[in-house]
Amino acid sequence: MGKRLETDKRGRDESNNSHQYYVGIKEKLATITIELNDKTKTIELLKMARKKDAAKTKQLLAEAEEHMKQGLAAQQQKFNKELEKQMDFAQNLVTEKSELAKRCDELVAEVQKANTSNAREAERFKLKLKDAKERWAVQEKVRRDQWIVKKTEEIKKSTVAALEPDIQLILAKGKTDLDKAREAAKEERRKLQVQLEKERDVALQRLQDDSERKLVEAREKERAKLMTRLDAADAELQQQLSTQRRRLQEEAETTRNELYAEMRAAKLAHAKEMDELKELHMQKQQAAAEKSQKEKQDLMTKYESEFMALREQTSVECEQFKAQLTSKLRDEMSKEKQELEKQMLQSRDAKIELVIEKLQEESRQMVERAERKAQKRFSQDRAEYERKLKQTGEIEGVWMEKNRELHEKLSKLERQHNELRRENEALGQDLRQAGDKTGDLAHRLHEERRQHEASLAQLEKRCSSLQTDSEYAQQQQGVEITSLREKQATMESHFQQQVQKLRDEHDTALANLHERVKATVARKDQAIADLQEELHLLQVKLDKSHALIEEQRLQLFSQ
Repeated sequence: MGKRLETDKRGRDESNNSHQYYVGIKEKLATITIELNDKTKTIELLKMARKKDAAKTKQLLAEAEEHMKQGLAAQQQKFNKELEKQMDFAQNLVTEKSELAKRCDELVAEVQKANTSNAREAERFKLKLKDAKERWAVQEKVRRDQWIVKKTEEIKKSTVAALEPDIQLILAKGKTDLDKAREAAKEERRKLQVQLEKERDVALQRLQDDSERKLVEAREKERAKLMTRLDAADAELQQQLSTQRRRLQEEAETTRNELYAEMRAAKLAHAKEMDELKELHMQKQQAAAEKSQKEKQDLMTKYESEFMALREQTSVECEQFKAQLTSKLRDEMSKEKQELEKQMLQSRDAKIELVIEKLQEESRQMVERAERKAQKRFSQDRAEYERKLKQTGEIEGVWMEKNRELHEKLSKLERQHNELRRENEALGQDLRQAGDKTGDLAHRLHEERRQHEASLAQLEKRCSSLQTDSEYAQQQQGVEITSLREKQATMESHFQQQVQKLRDEHDTALANLHERVKATVARKDQAIADLQEELHLLQVKLDKSHALIEEQRLQLFSQ
């Protein structure tokens, strides 16, 4: 009996142990099943979160691309307007430059014409004055010689005492003839002066017409030359501006294409990263599932083998306790299952939230990196365009300064033209003064002639007393005539020296004016050459800047 009780007790202990082992196996199976269901749900939730994240990332990329397109279009439109404004300003500068060059040519032509006219007029008046003096001197010499010969013959034919009445009559007649000759000389001189004045006016008018005609011809020639040069410079400037405009458009197009390429590359990289993350996650899930499945199969195989062994050993005992333990096991299993399901759901929710937050953080970081990269690229392009706009403004300031200098040069040329005009008027006044001096000389000659005639009258009176006195008077008269001729020659040489001096001064002023005009044209050409050189330097700087930007861009892409 004791052995039987001991055997029963041992059997009950073994049955309890087997039951506990079986319950543990069931608990493990339930736990593994719940974990498998939780992992499956977690995978489905992760897939849904990944789809939502991909859609959100795609939407953000589309919005960023649209924003970049709008900003790029606005910047391109702005820079096109600025470029058109600069082109209009350059065209206005070229037009003003051509007008100023035309005005300079007109002033130069007027100055040349006035100088030529003055020189020609001075030469013509000099010739006329010389001709008139020679004519008057010849006529006076012939008249005096005839009168002296006639009087000498009459004196020789008669004596002083016998021919006293005849001498008186002759003297009276000679006086009358002398008065008539004086009046005739006055009338002739007046007519000669009127004729000279008319000829001078006609010559001045003709000289002025010739000067104007030559001035117009020279102006047309110079204007044609300068217009040719300005057209060439304008064509070159237009070509350079067109080249710069095409280059800016090509750079804007290249920048836009690069931005699009970068956005597409970022999108592809993001998609590739998402695919890699997805593939990696799937691989991890698949590996975990395979591992869990393998463990499950191993456990199931092990449990089945052990269970079959135990079932053979404890089949009898299990039948005895089966009815008792079924209800109890069911209650415990349901309770434990509920608790385990609750714990698994909590852990699954925590894991899902953690994974979702991690994916959202990674997506947000990727979007922020893409946005920062696009914003950095946009800031660099904007700084580049602002720098180009600043350079264009500096070029505009340089052109304004050159235009102001051209206006100042034009005002200087106008002042020089006014000075030359005043000098021309002064030369005309000098010519009038020379005419007045000629009249004064004629008046002095007339006075000397009158004095000479008075001396001749005294000599005639003295001829009645002494023939020797008459001869002496004739000798003295010859000496006075010689001195008068010397005085006349001296005055003529002095007048010629004055005219030559005026002509030299006029030629010097004209040469100085020509030199100033040539220097002005040379400075203008030098200014154009300097502007072209500055434009070339700016072009070289722009090319260097583009090369530096390309190098930085390649370095940025390589990073």
